[in-house]
Amino acid sequence: MPRSVFVLLASAWSLISIFAAQTEAKPGAALSAKNLQGCYEITLGEWQPVRNWGDDQVFITTPKRIQLLTDRGEQGFESEGYLLRPAPGESRTVYRSSFWKIDKGDVLLVWTTGYSGVTMKVRPSGEELRGTARTFWDFPRSPQTAAVTAHRIECKRQ
Repeated sequence: MPRSVFVLLASAWSLISIFAAQTEAKPGAALSAKNLQGCYEITLGEWQPVRNWGDDQVFITTPKRIQLLTDRGEQGFESEGYLLRPAPGESRTVYRSSFWKIDKGDVLLVWTTGYSGVTMKVRPSGEELRGTARTFWDFPRSPQTAAVTAHRIECKRQ
């Protein structure tokens, strides 16, 4: 191969490599509050292990439709992230605080009474967030887990 052709090919390869590196999605690039904000409909799988909590069921019941806001929380636990609220038209819950944050490639949603609640650790998958929900308590009680999918919806009253 003539030297000029080799130099041309090597130069072209270098330019392609530089361009590819600049346009390649950086890990976490899509995980910004601006890109994730909006409303989602939550679908929870069955809690495992299956338990009947009776009146305590209210402490592990999250809204069916949620809104991820880009406003930072200012009080209590909410100061740990962005505000997480029931979507417009959705009923309130027993939770005193709810927030969300981006953590090492995951999106963490948290609802808490200050003593018990639910966390959801999810990752974007198209227009959805998919992952695992987990209960937590301030006394000795085994947590439960469930698969969770949050599908993006319009933020409007339903």
